[in-house]
Amino acid sequence: MCSSTIKANDLELIVVTEDWAPYNYVEEGELKGFPVEIVHAIMRELDQVYDIKIVPGARGEIMLEKFSNVINFSLFRTPEREARFQWIGPIANDEVFFYKRANDQRIFNNIDDVREVELVATRHYGLIKSYAEGLGLENLSKTPNVEGQFKHLLLGEADLLVNSSPIGTSYYLKQLGIPRSKIRRTNVKLLDFPLYIAASKEIPNFIIDLWQGKLEEIKNSGEYDQIYLKYLGTSTK
Repeated sequence: MCSSTIKANDLELIVVTEDWAPYNYVEEGELKGFPVEIVHAIMRELDQVYDIKIVPGARGEIMLEKFSNVINFSLFRTPEREARFQWIGPIANDEVFFYKRANDQRIFNNIDDVREVELVATRHYGLIKSYAEGLGLENLSKTPNVEGQFKHLLLGEADLLVNSSPIGTSYYLKQLGIPRSKIRRTNVKLLDFPLYIAASKEIPNFIIDLWQGKLEEIKNSGEYDQIYLKYLGTSTK
């Protein structure tokens, strides 16, 4: 019924994302990532087949406003973007925590504990760095590459690392060949990290509702959690 309804309205969706590891990325010629698999699952449930095109992030945002039939993921739902697009999600609802070396016996329970350490390894730009600075952290060691950030922590040059969500941390550990057992998540969360599917304002509401409904079904069925655990590196499959 869904496919015929959309065809009757003469609407073909353009589905895009950007190359943004660890969420949407190309590996061995294949587009992979947790949100990518969720979008494929939604389309499968709706009996729809759309190729996902990779475009630069800025271009994808322009496409949402320039064309009437664009679906774009994975985006932060910011106040500035809120009224410009329609929203489906969250497609991913991750969090960003501080990490320590596995052999570090110190217990970190709150942001004040983080303030007490000498150095916290982090990114040199972007949301995580800006948010940490906004909390008044003055002990940040800002490094331009991910490998350097992890090395600072593992070599004892930094006390803590705040870099990405749990999925991102697992991805980078795998890329760098570092065993997961080398680091441990603390109890301190920097921020929530929800990501959404954005849609052109002209897409009919019933299509947005269909996508949202299928996303909720995937979450309730357990398929969502199984895909998440795979990218977290703890899947039993």
